[in-house]
Amino acid sequence: VGANEADSFLWNNGSGDSLLQITSPGTYSLQTWNTLGCTAKDTITVAIHGITPHVSFLADTVCFRDSTLFIDSSYSQDQSNLINWQWQFGDGSPPLSVPQSLSLPHLYPDSGQYTVKLTVTTDSNCANYAYKNIYIHPLPEPNFYPLTGCQNLELQFQNLTLAPGGQIISWYWDFDDGSLSGVEAPSHPFSQSKSHNVMLSARDLHGCTDSIFKPVNIKPSPSANFTYSNVCNGTPVSFADQSQTQPYNPIMSYLWDFGNGNQSINQSPNQTFSSSGYFPTSLRITALNACYDTITLPVKVNAIPQAGFTWTNACAGSPTQFQDTSVISLDTINTWYWNFDHGWSLSIVEGPKVTYNDTLIHIATLRVKSKAGCEDSTSQTFKIHPSPTAAFTMDREYGLPPLTVNFQTSKLSNLLTYNWQFGDGFNSTQENPTHIYLDSAIFHPQLKVENTHHCLDSISHPVYVIYAAVDIAVITVISTIDQGYAFFSCEIENRGQQKIKTMDLTANYNGGQPIQEQWSGELLPGQKASYVFQAKIKVSGTPAYYCITATPQNTDIPDEHPSDNSLCKEYEAKLWVGS
Repeated sequence: VGANEADSFLWNNGSGDSLLQITSPGTYSLQTWNTLGCTAKDTITVAIHGITPHVSFLADTVCFRDSTLFIDSSYSQDQSNLINWQWQFGDGSPPLSVPQSLSLPHLYPDSGQYTVKLTVTTDSNCANYAYKNIYIHPLPEPNFYPLTGCQNLELQFQNLTLAPGGQIISWYWDFDDGSLSGVEAPSHPFSQSKSHNVMLSARDLHGCTDSIFKPVNIKPSPSANFTYSNVCNGTPVSFADQSQTQPYNPIMSYLWDFGNGNQSINQSPNQTFSSSGYFPTSLRITALNACYDTITLPVKVNAIPQAGFTWTNACAGSPTQFQDTSVISLDTINTWYWNFDHGWSLSIVEGPKVTYNDTLIHIATLRVKSKAGCEDSTSQTFKIHPSPTAAFTMDREYGLPPLTVNFQTSKLSNLLTYNWQFGDGFNSTQENPTHIYLDSAIFHPQLKVENTHHCLDSISHPVYVIYAAVDIAVITVISTIDQGYAFFSCEIENRGQQKIKTMDLTANYNGGQPIQEQWSGELLPGQKASYVFQAKIKVSGTPAYYCITATPQNTDIPDEHPSDNSLCKEYEAKLWVGS
């Protein structure tokens, strides 16, 4: 009391401070002076009941709307007991006194800094206190825009969140349609036209989180679609709008982009493309509510095929092979129409064969159609060349190995090559070769000839390099006499295994001077041949008998039954056999 007027102090212990801290009981006196020289003196007796307690506490730092937990750590410094704790939270709330040490939660009404005071009293009636400043972090303030969009269109959200407590480190969006996002400003399409309760949650670097729900109205969008006509290059493509919308939300505008630099605002336009191929054509429609939709389809302009063909072996009497060489892009040719001087014929064959028996100039026309129905045609003239005729003879057709056979071709003009295959693995390119067969078998030598026009022909004859029996039988003889001359005829049968080409035939009567002629041809085994002699014999009187004899030629094998090579007959028609 009066310390404010005093200028100097003197305690009985010699201290000159205005305050004196004592630690033991006793009598204490103080004398003071002011600047006017006035003095005052006082003496008191102090009794100490105990030592003040040590006061301290802990408090965590939390976010707004979270309770702060206060943990008391005070203790007694003598034998006294702590009996009262009084909390003053610094937010204007009434002091809170509790009779025991507790972990005490407290919810602050706002963010910011608060000074908290704790006063602790012992049962010695000694009290002490402590202060601590705590901080409540403010929450993020989520917000976003826009609140309206169109069905099936990307809605770009703007994040308007404020961060009074520090940097936002994470975002969480829930679009109320099963879709989520963790980016700051997402773009999201809504498939249903209705009000969606969209939530945005923000978290700052202190871990403080807050959320906001806002209704986002999604308006119905039209549905774009179109069809187009299937055309060939050079024909305009007709586009037909097939878009759909609600009756109360009509389509107000159309915008076509044909992928070739051209556009149209007509509902169903036509467009001519400069080439074939695929053109990414898009249609954008906008409805009355300003919502729009776009569809892009690959519009195909079908290519026109380029017809073409070649041919080989244009030879008379042989099939001429035609081969389609037509080409087309982005499609396939599946129909061929061929015209070979006798009208159109439909064929699914790309390369038909046609046989001509003349050597004239002809015209072939090919018309091709693609799978898409596009057509092209081309015509070409070509000449049919004469074909060679392969032919040869052999001096031996039968015999035992080693059998030497001389082959002789027919003389043909314009022949380019001869190709012999003797049937035993050997060949020759000579015109008239000779070949020796060393093994026993029936061989089939073949001759292939090619002329200067590359026309071909071939022929084959068998060669019997085996034992083949020879047996010629004269089975019928006839002789007539007219005006003094005898005329003869006979029938001969080949009873052997060889083909007979030449026979010597003789005829006489009464064993006299014969006439001899030669038969040539082909008499196969089992066949019969009739022969009429050209010569005649002058007779006098009536002959008793006549005979006709057949002898095979050009064979190394003797006749197995020479007895039937001759047949004699009496003029009285009595038949007898002679040797």
